[in-house]
Amino acid sequence: EEFSLLLRNTNLEKGFIVAERIRRAIESMEVTHGGRRIPCTVSVGVAEYRSDMSPDELIGAADERLYQAKRRGRNRTESALFD
Repeated sequence: EEFSLLLRNTNLEKGFIVAERIRRAIESMEVTHGGRRIPCTVSVGVAEYRSDMSPDELIGAADERLYQAKRRGRNRTESALFD
């Protein structure tokens, strides 16, 4: 599944920090089913809204980073910070 989190007044660096906190929290969760531990991870794409972007472009930029995280091995947070 995919979901979006919109953070007002948050630049790319702060957005990355929030996304990474969420990723780590999910990774450290203890989920069990039928007595077996089920590992949970999440791949995250972070994008920053610019005044020249449409909402669809913002979503597209975040989606692009999400798929980059998946290509690079999953359970990662990706953004333009490290380009």
